Amino acid sequence: MLADTGSNVTILRRELYENMAPLAKPNLIPINMSLTTATGDTAPFHGMIRAEIFIGSQSFDHMVYLADIKSDSILGMDFFKSHKCQIDVSRKSLKLNEEEIPCYHRDVSESFTSCRIQIKENTVIPPETEVIVLGKPTGVVSETIGIVEPNINFIEKSGLLVAKALVDIRKGDFPNPSGKLKQEPYTVYKNTNAAFFEAEQGERVKILLIKHQNVFSKSSDDIGRTHTVEHTIETGSARPVKQAPYRVPLAKRLAAEKEIKEWLRRA
Repeated sequence: MLADTGSNVTILRRELYENMAPLAKPNLIPINMSLTTATGDTAPFHGMIRAEIFIGSQSFDHMVYLADIKSDSILGMDFFKSHKCQIDVSRKSLKLNEEEIPCYHRDVSESFTSCRIQIKENTVIPPETEVIVLGKPTGVVSETIGIVEPNINFIEKSGLLVAKALVDIRKGDFPNPSGKLKQEPYTVYKNTNAAFFEAEQGERVKILLIKHQNVFSKSSDDIGRTHTVEHTIETGSARPVKQAPYRVPLAKRLAAEKEIKEWLRRA
């Protein structure tokens, strides 16, 4: 949540409202107003709702506007005035009803290289199974390629094993490999904070791949072979099986001949 004294009203990102469960979603009140940013750009508000805002150990009933913003939510001057909030810049804190709530300062020129990763949709993970769970970023970062690492609190609570993955968050949703070792299924719920995105590690992976790029195939034309590792398949006393080759269907004969010519060309 961003506390912004430059915002006249309190704003919630519209996507968060749309993703709420139907029974928990507050009634939407239509309005005819526009949001004007610090750069002078304008965007419409999509209505407002009466919401319960939790800050520290307290909750506040407040009217919130819906808009397409980058932050999840913005606390505006209307909230600070209504609830007599004191902002102490030197102590980096908000004071609400004698409760001091620590904050951190965000420099708008600062580049962010990490964000939280949430589960995109409810997913049931069967016991002793590894599945791909779709994740989504919750913030805006300056670098888009990085490593997704598991949230330790999520692992301890769920008992899941979450694998690290190299992802490109420009593609939006991306797979997050998860496995379950216990004997009962587990449901991972939508919008759960399951992992973190870290761009700095992604940069180190990129450097590593570039350094050893000669060992990776770049197309089907440069697939080679290696004698570094060899293995054998033990068949025991089983006798070899002799079998006539299958005939190539007429519908696939031209494609097969084309592929054979391509193999000969590469040889």
